[in-house]
Amino acid sequence: MVGATVVAPTPPPPRLPVEGGLSFDVRDAQTGKPIPCKLTLVGVDGTPDPQFTRVDIGRQEGDGAIAAFNRIMSLAGVGVAHVPAGTYDVTVSRGPEWEITTTHRLKMTPRGASVIARLAHVVDTTGWLSADFHVHAARSPDSRVPMQDRIYEFVADDVQMIVATDHNVISDYEPYIRL
Repeated sequence: MVGATVVAPTPPPPRLPVEGGLSFDVRDAQTGKPIPCKLTLVGVDGTPDPQFTRVDIGRQEGDGAIAAFNRIMSLAGVGVAHVPAGTYDVTVSRGPEWEITTTHRLKMTPRGASVIARLAHVVDTTGWLSADFHVHAARSPDSRVPMQDRIYEFVADDVQMIVATDHNVISDYEPYIRL
């Protein structure tokens, strides 16, 4: 046929992965009050590690939480995050002064799953501060991490003082901390 146009078949649209809501409730073992925390998910039994993001920029999860790489960082200690269906070991932490706990082989289904953790403060640091004296964020040309995401990261790990060392600019975390 002269002048006939060959039309390639249209590929099917991409499919989103099946997800469920991972609810979490992390509290101080002594007081029972919710505490900031980090949940680290590692895929097991053939499930890959989740990739909430492929860069350090967090994905907002609501309830004072962000997800980045295979971690969920929460300011509130209580919330819910979207997690791909699969089987995970979920480690809950609060930084080096606190014990950690791991829930093994948590099955995430479209109906969701939950993690409840009570962490004890096991290292007495009365009179001391934890600090990081070399912190870069998005204002520095060698980082893409928003300043707000850095705050989530450090609060979840119980770092009480961060020193902005962004290149060629003066950065101030205070306005972000007030949010």
